[in-house]
Amino acid sequence: MKFKIAVIQFHPLPLNVEANFARMEEYINQVATEGADLVVFPEYSVSHVHPDPETGHAPQDFGKTHLERFKVLACKYKIDLVPGSILEVNSENSNCYNIGYYIDREGRVLGEYQKVNLWHPERDHFESGTTYCPTFNTRFGKVGLLICWDLIFHEGFHKLIEEDAEMIIAPAFWSLEDAGIGLKHNPLSERTLLNALCVTRAFENEIIFVFANFGDSQQDPDTEKNQVGEIIHSAGCSQITVPFKGSLRSVPDSKEGYFVQEVDTDILKDAESVYKIRADLKEKAPKFETNSK
Repeated sequence: MKFKIAVIQFHPLPLNVEANFARMEEYINQVATEGADLVVFPEYSVSHVHPDPETGHAPQDFGKTHLERFKVLACKYKIDLVPGSILEVNSENSNCYNIGYYIDREGRVLGEYQKVNLWHPERDHFESGTTYCPTFNTRFGKVGLLICWDLIFHEGFHKLIEEDAEMIIAPAFWSLEDAGIGLKHNPLSERTLLNALCVTRAFENEIIFVFANFGDSQQDPDTEKNQVGEIIHSAGCSQITVPFKGSLRSVPDSKEGYFVQEVDTDILKDAESVYKIRADLKEKAPKFETNSK
């Protein structure tokens, strides 16, 4: 099956939810005119990292309100939509969650996932999910969701391909500064990591892998700040990867931008015929005899 995916390396404006939403609709409209069947935005696309820098919390109706608005957009432009991730608050205990959604062109939520592997600073504000997202059926085949730091842990990928995922989508808010002290070894360390991970995950799991990171401001990337007021720069690397070919297409730098790329799921059948990774994973792990001498 062939279809077109739009990946938006979007720069969310801090504390400007309405402006972010309006710009996201502009992108959706644009890629729909270019024939995209599915559009993917980065993590925190509506709110930036936290909508309230003092508390790190969102209003209790924040997530559900914007989910409904995205459902309307999916219907309006007749396009499947992954709006990055949305901050949500539990009205009973005020816990915050980082939730990703897959919305089809009829406005139906087909997949929902609460981020399991929180990045270290997130753990002060969010409650992690306890289970990975089950795969769900779409018009393009079976799909699974992961978010950002989940990329490091292969368990999430294996869980999804055990359920026959053909495509895995991962919105992210991944900066160069996430390398911490590692910057002294390589200022582009996180870019090196992401490019390696995106290609490796596609090959080792025989999937179409869609990675959408946030982008730097087109005007002044040195004004971008994280939740504790430190300057951050996007690691970029938004891309689509597949077995055999590696990266089909990517945003060429770390700035805000987008692309529309056609993919073909037939390549996944060829990958399994060669590597047989999925078949091997479904078999029981081999038992090795120990030498008692």
